Amino acid sequence: MKPIELIHRGRHLGAGIIINSQVIGVTEARYRVLERWTTGSTLHLLPDDSWLLLFAEPREITAETSPGTVAVATNNGLVTAPGLDVNPGNLVRWVHGAEQSLAIESLTTIDPSEWIEPEIQTIRLDTWEAPVAIRTVIEADRTPRFQISGPQQR
Repeated sequence: MKPIELIHRGRHLGAGIIINSQVIGVTEARYRVLERWTTGSTLHLLPDDSWLLLFAEPREITAETSPGTVAVATNNGLVTAPGLDVNPGNLVRWVHGAEQSLAIESLTTIDPSEWIEPEIQTIRLDTWEAPVAIRTVIEADRTPRFQISGPQQR
C-alpha cells in the first residue's frame, strides 16, 4: 500500500474486513461473515463489539461495496486507514477519532459454526431384489442447507 493511497476508496487487496454488528444487526452481520467464510478464515471480537473477519488468503475488495471496513496488510499487521503505523501482528484503526492498536492474537475468537443449525436432509435408499445390484436414490432438496439463528438472549 502506498502511503497516500486511500483505503476507503477503490480496490484493495484486503486481508480482512471489520463488520460492525451493532450498526447492521447481529443477524445481518452473521450473513456477511458466512457469505465470505472460507476454510482457514478466522473471526475475532473487537472491544467495541465489531467483528474482524480475517481471510485465509487476501482478496480483491472494492471499498465502496465492501460488507465492512477493509483491513489491508502492511508490515505484517493490518491497517484500516492510510498513514497509520502498525507493529507486526497488530490491527490499527481509527475509533471515534482516536488511533486504536490491538494485538490480533489477544482478541477473542468467535466460532461461526455455532450459528448454523443444520436441517435434516431427506435421503432414501432403495435396493433392488437382485443380490448384487444396489440402487441409491437421493432426493434433491433445494432448501438452504443451513439456517442462521438470531441473536442469543443474555
